[in-house]
Parts: sequence; structure tokens; C-alpha cells
Amino acid sequence: MLLVFVATPILLRHLGETDYGFWMTVMQLLGYIGLVDPGLGLQVTRSIAGANDDRLLQRFLATAFYSQLGFAVLFLGVGWGIGPLLNRVIDLPPGGLSTYGTSYFLAVSVGACGVVTGYFVAILAGRQRLVASSLIGSIQQTLGLAAGTLVVSLGAGLLALPLSYLIAALGALGVAYLLARRHEPRLDFRLGLVSRSEFSSLAGFSGYFQMAKVAFVVLMNTPSLVIAAELGPAAVAVYVVTARLALTSGGLIARAASSAFPGVSELVAQNDLAALRRVVVNIQFLAARIGLLMALVILVVNETFINLWVGPSLYGGMILTLSVCGMVVRDAIVRTVGVVIFAEGNMRWLGWLSLVEAVMTVVLTIAFTRRLGLAGAALGPLVATTLVISPYSFWRVAQIIGMPASALLWRGAGRAFLRTIPAFGALLIVAECLPKSLGWLWILIVGLAAVAANIAMFDLPILLRTQRQEWSQRFHALFEAH
Repeated sequence: MLLVFVATPILLRHLGETDYGFWMTVMQLLGYIGLVDPGLGLQVTRSIAGANDDRLLQRFLATAFYSQLGFAVLFLGVGWGIGPLLNRVIDLPPGGLSTYGTSYFLAVSVGACGVVTGYFVAILAGRQRLVASSLIGSIQQTLGLAAGTLVVSLGAGLLALPLSYLIAALGALGVAYLLARRHEPRLDFRLGLVSRSEFSSLAGFSGYFQMAKVAFVVLMNTPSLVIAAELGPAAVAVYVVTARLALTSGGLIARAASSAFPGVSELVAQNDLAALRRVVVNIQFLAARIGLLMALVILVVNETFINLWVGPSLYGGMILTLSVCGMVVRDAIVRTVGVVIFAEGNMRWLGWLSLVEAVMTVVLTIAFTRRLGLAGAALGPLVATTLVISPYSFWRVAQIIGMPASALLWRGAGRAFLRTIPAFGALLIVAECLPKSLGWLWILIVGLAAVAANIAMFDLPILLRTQRQEWSQRFHALFEAH
């Protein structure tokens, strides 16, 4: 994620806004093509985390592998099939159509590799090898972006990016396979183990999961595609740059939530409601605390950051900044508890409501973009998820863990919000008192002031109250909701 901030101005300088906007649009389009992947990885993780019968697990893993391989082939077919239509949707310069087409086809190949890699990563997650399951994707993205940016800076052009990502994706697939074979001895790819009954079980969960995935992909990718169609690919660069800090923050929060999924799956399988309640409240309290801090800092420093980073011409305005900060808060409060629904496995209502949200997202994003420009592209998804999935997620999670939804909201996000208010006041005072002419130093001081105020409101009272306890106990207390 840090490398993205270093690479963006380099890519913009050497590719130009149109080529860079095209590449970001392709990345968003791959998210839509990824809908062919039905989320078997979640079921693999859940099955390994709660497995009791080795023979049944072997049959399940073999069936899931060949199913996932089939979806990778489908990913390629769908991606390559819609490639020729790209120029009809996006107004591309005619002189570079060959380069744009080749770049797109290579990017689709990267996505297909990721579908297969996800199967082996899910096995590692189910075996609680969370460092490995998290780092494989991160290292792949880092190496692909670093190599691509380096070659682009040497004058190779747009094609260097998908080629670099493809090489990194193939390497990640090989590493994930070797680690999965090492840590899961029950993994067996014999065709004789493939079971029709296991396939039916996979299809039942995946159908509703697919509906939820549709909504998530639409939520994340609609803005760039609508901007590209309504305002042109160069405007996508402005949106992506303005939203970069917020998208990075939301990604960090989502990563933290997904890392808890294997453990939450075990607690659900064991029906340990007391432990599950404690874990869910703590996850949301910490996520809300961090998410609110990130959103408020971004709200204050985003314009100055972008001016220093890539120049004022790529700043999309305060309304757009406010909207993407709302996305960070949404991710912190809602997506962190959503892992409980996936772990429990009853996806029916989440699936249908997700389709409603997807339709609302597209309609509102188009309407708001036409009326408000770039700001509306972020406001549409934010309004849609706030009205549909957010209230249902809270109600359903509260039902699963056996506590009132209002109590969950208060014990998790509510108390974190109240403690953040004084920290935000201190942040505003520091930001107004210091001259912005300090540049990067101003951003650093404002950020440190926000972190210090956050620590004073959340951690200092606990450290003072537990000063007679051992340091291990005091450290543990910092991660409990108080």
C-alpha cells in the first residue's frame, strides 16, 4: 500500500492521465469479471477450521479444487470475450488501441491466476497460517507494482504493468501451492475423490455468497466505471488519487477483519457464544476506533497531501473527500462484524439484500455523478450501503451472538465514537495553528497529534488503571472494549 503512493506520481508522469486512467479502469473491471468466482475459499477455510472427519475433508477439498479450476477457466473466457467491447464503452485514443487491448488481455490472465491462488490461500487461512495467507497476496501485488513501475519509468510503456503483474501472479501461485501442500496433509487432488454431494453443498452456500459478492464488487468498482463512461478515463485518475488515502485505510480495516475469520469460524462451530460476543465487540470497538481516526485525519489533510504528492489538478474536492471518508467509517463499523455472518453460513437474506443494494448502487452512482460530478461517484455507493446492508448486518450479527443490536452498536462503535470527539477537536486545533507552508512536516505533525490524542482518550486510562498488573496483562487489556 505504501508502494502505491510512491508509484502513482511516477506512473502518472510516464504514462499520462489517459493511460493511467485506463489502467485503473481495467483494474475495476476485473472486479466485475471476478464475480464468476463464487467464493469457495470461504467454505474451504470454514471446513478446515471445523473439520472432524479427515475423509470427508479430503473429498471436500478435491471437489473444491476442481470447481475453483473451472471458475478460473470461466474467468478467462468471460474476460477475453468482453475485451473487444471495451472501446465501445470507453472513448480511447485510436492510436493506442492495440496496446490497450493487449494490456487488458494480460490483466485478465493475472485475475485468472488469482482465482486458483485463492484456493490455496484459503487452505492456509483455515490452518491458521495467517501470516502466509496474508503475505502471499501482498507480496504479489508489491512485486508486480514495483517491477512494473521501474520498467515504465525506463520508457517501456503501459504493457510493462500487466506483464510484471502476470509474472508476480504466477510466482504467488507456485508459492501458495507449495505452502498448502506442506501445512495441509489431507490435501489430495485425485479425481476419484470428487463428490457430487460435496459439489451440491458448495453450490448452496456459493449461490447466496455470489449475491453478496455482486453487491461488494458493484460497491467498489462502479464509481470508476461510471466516471470513465460519463466523464472520460482522465477523470478516473482524479477520483482514484483523491480517494487513495481512504481506499488504503479501508483496505487495512478489511484485512484486519478477514484475518479474524478462521478464529470466528471455530467459535461458531463450537457454539461458544460468550467468547464470540467478546470477540465481536472487541473487533468492532478497535476497528471503529482506528477507522474514525483514519477518516478524520484524511478529512483534514487530504487536499494538502494531494497537492504535495501529485499536484492540485488531481484533487477532486471536499465533497468527494467527505464521501470517501464516510466509506472508511462504513468499513470500520459494518464490514468488521460481517465476518460473523460468513462464518455462521446462513447467507440467504444477505444474498437477496445484496442484490437490492447492487441495483441501488448503480442507479444512485449514475444519478449523483451526472448531478454532482466526481463527488457523486463516491456518494452513490455510500448511500446505498447505508440504507440496505448496514442495518441488516447489525441485526443479523446481534442475533447470531445473542445480544441486542443496540447493545452491540453502543458497546462497539458508539463508545469509540464518543471518545474520538475530543481527539478530533485537538486535531483541528493543531491543523489550524500550524502553517500549511510546512508541507510534509505539517501533515506529519497533524497525524502524530491525532494519534497522540487518540492514545490519550483510549489507552492512557487503561494503563493508569492497570499499573499494578503485569505488562502482559496490561497489554492484553488494551485490546478489550472498555
